[in-house]
Amino acid sequence: GYREKLAMGASGRAILAHMDSAAMEALDVHVDPTELAAIRERGYAVSRNELIEGAVALAAPFFNGADRVAGSLCIFGPGVRMTEDRVSTF
Repeated sequence: GYREKLAMGASGRAILAHMDSAAMEALDVHVDPTELAAIRERGYAVSRNELIEGAVALAAPFFNGADRVAGSLCIFGPGVRMTEDRVSTF
């Protein structure tokens, strides 16, 4: 399967936004804390042209029974269809 760094793309950042700093440090992951706070407030992460040129991705975290982040669900599509205005309706 395909693998990428957790800090790359909407899926990984949706997960990271809900991890504690000790877990992120153990994974040696560094992401701007203000970006992670914005993801938590918005409820989802967005990436544009990050992993696939011309693609926009939206990812929302999901949680286990202990209310800890367990993963994320992601959709993506071409940037010409997933404009800023359209993404903001999610």
